[in-house]
Amino acid sequence: LISLELGESSIWLDKNTEVKLIDGSAGHLRIDVIQGRVIVIGELEIQTRELITTVSGTTTLIHYSWLDELEITAIDGSTLVTAPQMSTIPLDNQITYQFDTLSPYFFETSGAFNPNNSEAAKFYDQILSGDVFLD
Repeated sequence: LISLELGESSIWLDKNTEVKLIDGSAGHLRIDVIQGRVIVIGELEIQTRELITTVSGTTTLIHYSWLDELEITAIDGSTLVTAPQMSTIPLDNQITYQFDTLSPYFFETSGAFNPNNSEAAKFYDQILSGDVFLD
């Protein structure tokens, strides 16, 4: 597992994940998830193409770059998504949202978040249970 610390925030990267730091200034932390799966714990913004996800809490995000899709689940706290020509969308906790990352922007919910049914169940279990040093 790879983790990054930005200010008071932690970013956990699953395998085959690529991120880029866009802004590291105090009070305005922003990363770009180019592809892959992350869990963010803390407060920061995640940019994925034109979409901006503002996290204050714990959120997981998966960017399927080859499909131009993004899955976002607010696990706890507050998560907002902003896209051009759309109102800011507050996400309900424990519900997975799917977004198109190219215009015209579209989103839908795909049900309750269940990390145990994910292909990345071990990744989620290690981080969300606090057992991040186990293999």
